[in-house]
Amino acid sequence: MLTTPMQGALDKIGGYTRTGADAVVHLSGMNIINRGVREAARRVMASRFYRDAEKVFAGGAAADLAKLSPAELNRMKWFGLGDDMLVRVLREVKEHGETVDHWTGAKLNRLNPDAWTDVEAKHAFTMALNRAAGRASMEHDFGAGTVWDRSPIFRTFSQLRRFGLNAWHMNILHGYAMRDPEVFWDVVASTFAAAALYAVRTRIEAATRSDPEKHLQERFAPGAFAAAIFQLGAYSSLIPALVDTGIGVAGANPIFGFRNSALPSDAWFGNPSVTFLNNLFRVAPSAFMQPIVAGRERSQPEWRQMLSILPFSNNIAVQSALGLLVQDAPRFAPKSQTGYSLPDAVMGTVQ
Repeated sequence: MLTTPMQGALDKIGGYTRTGADAVVHLSGMNIINRGVREAARRVMASRFYRDAEKVFAGGAAADLAKLSPAELNRMKWFGLGDDMLVRVLREVKEHGETVDHWTGAKLNRLNPDAWTDVEAKHAFTMALNRAAGRASMEHDFGAGTVWDRSPIFRTFSQLRRFGLNAWHMNILHGYAMRDPEVFWDVVASTFAAAALYAVRTRIEAATRSDPEKHLQERFAPGAFAAAIFQLGAYSSLIPALVDTGIGVAGANPIFGFRNSALPSDAWFGNPSVTFLNNLFRVAPSAFMQPIVAGRERSQPEWRQMLSILPFSNNIAVQSALGLLVQDAPRFAPKSQTGYSLPDAVMGTVQ
């Protein structure tokens, strides 16, 4: 297959970005986290099947799906289990599941899938568990992707946006389709988890700053707190990126800016490749040169800007360690010395 030089270059860029993304995922520990989330989701789903089996087969051998709510049946259909297959799966779960005593009641201990006699039911049950685990970990669903997913340009601009892209169909569209109490409590739990994460992260950040009270006051202001927990929640998807990109075109300050990656929310500078190139060729050199030319001490923001090109420089642990190292530096550069004229620098007349 013949390709143009531009397409070949874009394919190479796409290969490099995928290699870099894989390295970041491995080094960040996300693979371990995803495996843990998927395993926990499978256990929760297995327990849910056992509870449903207890309801359906309560009082006799005949199955009665009317004992399940319409919302529960609707979710089972989303897992790929129609009424007939659901009865077959629940029968196997009921017959072969083992429980142990727990202070909350009987708790599922083993499903003994090797003892199942209905092979089709076993396969359908496995697919349902995997589907639930994939949604819990926000794993990329290739069947729900778009034609743009194959484009190197799209993959480049969607770096660190995959969770947001997946949340559109896995959370927002799925939640709208379900519209049941489980969706409501999922939104509530996501909001509380985002609030807790933001509160802990902000406290850690403030502990290494020279002005912790001011930082906490700004970050915990009602407007900032509401915007942060919405952006960090599982149902924000790409809404913060679209809003900040739109108002940025109009020259307004961003509303959102609370990503865990510490990147901006807009579509352009929120891209890690663009941010890295901007830091490499503009931000870091400027932070390095300005104090030297002006003959002054480097400020805390300039230290952070100068080291922004290092790997994992946005990691909260790295930022906290850096904050401790530079806490004795001036908090800000003098306003009259935040830039300089190149001719003045050459002539030695920088004020």
